[in-house]
Amino acid sequence: MRLYQDAGNDVDKAQEKLRVFFGWSKASNMPRLYAKAYFETRLAEVWDEKFDHFVDALRRTVPEAGR
Repeated sequence: MRLYQDAGNDVDKAQEKLRVFFGWSKASNMPRLYAKAYFETRLAEVWDEKFDHFVDALRRTVPEAGR
C-alpha cells in the first residue's frame, strides 16, 4: 500500500492494484485488511505531527513560569 501511495496512487487505485496483484475479487476487502498496518502507522504519524505542532504553539503562546 505504501509503495502505491508513494507512487501517487490514491487509496482506491492502490487497493485496485493490490486486488489485481494478489488475485482478489473486485469487491474484496483484503487490501484494507492487509494494509491495516500501513493505515495505523500513517494515522499515528499524522497525530504525532499534529500533536507536536499543538505543543509548539502552546510553548510559543504560554509564558514560561518564573519569567
